[in-house]
Order: sequence, then C-alpha cells, then structure tokens
Amino acid sequence: MAGYTISSVTAEGIRISVENESGVEISDVNIIYTDGSASTKVLSTNETFRITIFPQLESGLSLEYLDSDQKIHRHPISIYIEPGYWGSVSIDIHPKHKIQVQNNIIIM
Repeated sequence: MAGYTISSVTAEGIRISVENESGVEISDVNIIYTDGSASTKVLSTNETFRITIFPQLESGLSLEYLDSDQKIHRHPISIYIEPGYWGSVSIDIHPKHKIQVQNNIIIM
C-alpha cells in the first residue's frame, strides 16, 4: 500500500524518516513537536526525508503537509516523547490521506 513512513529511532535522539509512497508529490512536509519542528519543501513520490530530533520537553508529534491541490493536511500522531526516549515510529499516509501508525518508543 502507498504511504509515507516515519521510522527508525536511535538512543541518541529520535531518528525520523518520511517516505512518500502516496503516488503524488507533496510539499511543505513538517514534523512538529513541542520544542521544535523539521521540514522539507518538496517530497516527490518514493523520496525520503530523514531527520533526528532531540526533544527537550514532554511532547507529542504531528505531521503536516500540502497536497497537490495546496490543501493542508494536519495529522496529530498518538505518540508521547520526552528527553531520553528512543525507539521507532512508523507513520504511513496512504492515498486519500489515510494514516496508519506503528509505535515502538523506548523509555530510558
């Protein structure tokens, strides 16, 4: 199934990758948490955006992006993070903006 994937986290920060498998280009992709955010301007089909975050506060995550019609999509992700947490998180955004989340956060 097509979608985006956020995955792979290290003990020295949370490594997040967003893979666009939706079949369409998206733009202004943002990963947002309480004390920061990371973004990329354009994410083409089958392209991957990778970041590592180091949360300093208790936080959740959310994903935002613009579709090909320039409509913004906001998806709060049911994940809790704080300093010292690590693990992995996978978020798949399927066609029609359907989301599937797999969470493997580890508390240090």
